[in-house]
Amino acid sequence: MWRPCCRRAPRTFRAAWAGAETACRSAAEGFSSHSQDFDERNLITEFETCPEHRSPGSERPRRRMAAPQETTMMTVTIQDRPPVASTSEAQLARLVDGMGSERFAPALANYLHALCGADHFAAFRLGQDELREVAACCVQPERTARDRVESYVKQGLWKHDPAMTEAQRRVDGAAATIIHVDFSDHEYDDLRPRVYPHVRDRILLCGRGTNGAFGLSVLRADPHTPFAHDGIERLAQAAELLLAMLSKHADVCQSRPDVSQALTTLDEIENCIVATSPLPRREAEVCARILYGLSSVGIALDLAVSEETVKTYRKRAYQRLVIGSERELLTWYLARWGRWSAERFQTMASRALH
Repeated sequence: MWRPCCRRAPRTFRAAWAGAETACRSAAEGFSSHSQDFDERNLITEFETCPEHRSPGSERPRRRMAAPQETTMMTVTIQDRPPVASTSEAQLARLVDGMGSERFAPALANYLHALCGADHFAAFRLGQDELREVAACCVQPERTARDRVESYVKQGLWKHDPAMTEAQRRVDGAAATIIHVDFSDHEYDDLRPRVYPHVRDRILLCGRGTNGAFGLSVLRADPHTPFAHDGIERLAQAAELLLAMLSKHADVCQSRPDVSQALTTLDEIENCIVATSPLPRREAEVCARILYGLSSVGIALDLAVSEETVKTYRKRAYQRLVIGSERELLTWYLARWGRWSAERFQTMASRALH
């Protein structure tokens, strides 16, 4: 007898869709294992049941992926030509960019000129018995009085400067100090014509940086008027910033010492070799005189020994240092002089602060 196919449909329908449901579930599990970002909440199962053959297991699964949530992306457009910064900001940017290079001094001169009307400046690092130049420049760099700066430092004229003496006393304080120099003071009668012959007014800013004490001498030249009160106020407000910049500039320059000063005096060379090498005193003295440019005969005369003795000391020294020529001796010495010079001045600066 013929039977309507609809009576067999539920069993066939259930079997077919049961297999389809199993396949879909396996596919979903595989997708989840290959994607860390898969969210099971996005997998939504809906069932449709045949209204004519509604029976257990006859549900027809239909899976669909929910629409992903939209994300917001922020886009920033940079102008091809940004607005021009103010003069002071541009000068400050050049000052920061010039740290550790020859551009720093002219940049600082221009910044101080805009800040308080300064025409010249000279910055120093303060030690106990030593003053070291950090930078010095005029607003017009070609007019920088290098000879006066060098005489002030190398001839020890700074020791007779009342303002610098006061600065040395005040650097132990936590805050920066501004000293407004009075050139009418009789203590400047001898110093002014030698160092400040054409200077109308002078301010000395002093304080401590991260690696020592610093002094910034800011000058206003004739025929200009003395510093205005508001200019001094602006300089005081920028004091901590200026000291920090001087400290950083000195740090960078100290890491690249001026080797032109490494061979200036025989005592400097000899002290460095004795402090940084295992050489006995006599061998160190011979090496120092070789670096200073003396011949074997000249060294023999200077040390009151024979020329053969000088050669013996030199041979022993070269063996200890594992070198074989004067060129290698110079390379060895310069590598040690930079560190020795920096450590020596750092020690002096620490003693001055404490």
